[in-house]
Amino acid sequence: MKLIHSLTNWIETLFHTIECDKGLAKELAGQAGVTEGNMMVFLGIIEDRVNAILYQYSIINQTRNAENLAHFQSLSKTE
Repeated sequence: MKLIHSLTNWIETLFHTIECDKGLAKELAGQAGVTEGNMMVFLGIIEDRVNAILYQYSIINQTRNAENLAHFQSLSKTE
């Protein structure tokens, strides 16, 4: 039981840290917060949020890489 309690606390902390959709959690899991019975629902919401964060990160990196490439190309044209 102690392990389950630690897991539910960790899941709830992660859920709030990465700013998951609380409305969706209430709709899917109810008002009780993370429990043994709904922890998979919360983990699914966390997974979706992590995927969204990683997608946003990849877009930022692509933009940054394109800007760097354009900068280096402009430098090589002036030489």
